Amino acid sequence: MSKLREIREAKGITQKELAERIGVTDAYICRIERGTTDPRLSVVEDIARELGVSVAQLTDVETLEQGIK
Repeated sequence: MSKLREIREAKGITQKELAERIGVTDAYICRIERGTTDPRLSVVEDIARELGVSVAQLTDVETLEQGIK
């Protein structure tokens, strides 16, 4: 999820805070940000909700869709 760290830091939220809010470990958030694990859709939805963004914004789907057009 290419935008996770950028969005999280812009909102002033630490990995630990985000992890606690959605019920995962901060190590798991770190692995998602580094791209070494693929989270379940439910986790992506939880992260997006906590950060106040859409799943598309979080996963950069909008950029991918523009490249396809």
